[in-house]
Amino acid sequence: MRKSRSDQAQAIHTLLFNVLNGIKNINDFKNELTEATDEVLKETSANGFTLLHDIIHLTDKVVKLPKEKEDIIRELLRVFFERVQNNKELVEYFITEENNAGFTPLHSALENGNPENFKIYMDEVNFLD
Repeated sequence: MRKSRSDQAQAIHTLLFNVLNGIKNINDFKNELTEATDEVLKETSANGFTLLHDIIHLTDKVVKLPKEKEDIIRELLRVFFERVQNNKELVEYFITEENNAGFTPLHSALENGNPENFKIYMDEVNFLD
C-alpha cells in the first residue's frame, strides 16, 4: 500500500483543485510547482495517481464547460511541463508511471473521451522532444 502524500504534495493537489474551481489562478500553481522539489512532485496519491494523472483526470471531472476545460488543461499542462522539461528522467517518470489500476496519464487522456484534451496532451508531450 502506498503512503499518503506529504503536506507539501497535498498542498499542490489542493491548489490544483482550487485552480480548477476558480478559487486560485494558474500563477499560484506555477509558483508552487517551481518551489517544490522533484521528489515532492513525484509523490502519488493512495491510488497511485501522479500530479500529471490528477491534472488530466480532475480537469475533466471538475470543469464542466468544454471551452473552459480546454483552456485550463492547456494552461495546466503548459505550466507542468515547463517545470519538468529539463529533467529527462522526471519527464519519463510522469509520462510512463502507472496508477494502481495500471493506467498511465495517456490512458487518462484517452479515457476522458475528449479529443481536444487528448490533442493538447499529445502536443505538450511532443513539444518535449
